[in-house]
Amino acid sequence: MDFCCGSGTIAAALCSRQPGVATVCALDADAVALEAARYNLGDAAITMLSDGWTKVDESDHFDWIVSNPPLHRGSVHDFTVCLQLIDGAARHLAPGGSLWIVTQNHVPLGPLLQGGVDEDGAVEAGATDSTGAGMRWAQAVEVVSDGRFAVWRAVKAARSTVVAKYMKRKAASDGEAGPYPHKKANREKADATGSENSGITIEKDMSAKTLPPTTKCVETAKKKKKKKKKKK
Repeated sequence: MDFCCGSGTIAAALCSRQPGVATVCALDADAVALEAARYNLGDAAITMLSDGWTKVDESDHFDWIVSNPPLHRGSVHDFTVCLQLIDGAARHLAPGGSLWIVTQNHVPLGPLLQGGVDEDGAVEAGATDSTGAGMRWAQAVEVVSDGRFAVWRAVKAARSTVVAKYMKRKAASDGEAGPYPHKKANREKADATGSENSGITIEKDMSAKTLPPTTKCVETAKKKKKKKKKKK
C-alpha cells in the first residue's frame, strides 16, 4: 500500500520494479490527487479514496506499506497523519511485513514509531531505545539519508516477540521485583520463615542430642573422684 499516495509516485516505482507481480493499493484523502494517481498508474494499482485508514477493512493486511506522509498543516508542523500511518500500519501489516517511510531528516521518526511523540512533535523522556524499535516493531532503522531526507524501515514484530518485549519492559519497570512482585515477596517471606525454622530445628536437635561416649566417661570419672573424697 502507498499511504497518502498523492499523484502515485512511490506506487508507480513499486509497480515498475515488479510489473504484473505486486498488487499495489494507492490511498489518499484528496480526490484530485487520487485522480492524478489513477492517470499515472492506470491498471497497475487499485486506488482508494479514504481519510486515513477509515475505508480500509480491518481484515486487510499488506506485506509492505510505504509513504511520504504530509507533516505540515499550513506552515506549522503537525505529525497527526504520520502517527495515524504508524498506528494503522501496525494493525494492517502482515507479521514480518515492512513499513517504509520517506521523511525529512529533522523529523523524530524513531520516537514516533514508538509512540513517544505527541502531535506537536514533543518527544517524551525515555521514549527511545538503542534499537529504535518499540513494542510493535521487531526492528526500526534509518536505512539511508542524503542529508535532507531519510528513508526509514520498521518491521512488524510477530506476536511472540511483542509478548517478550512487554515482559522485558514490565520487569524493568518493576525493578528487581520483576513482573510479579507479590511472588518475590512471598518467596522472601518463605525464605525468612525457613531460616527461622532451620535455626529452631538446629537448636532443638543440639539440645536433644545425647552426649558422645568419651564425654560420658569423663563425667563418670569425675563423679567417682568426688565420692572417694567424701568417704575420706
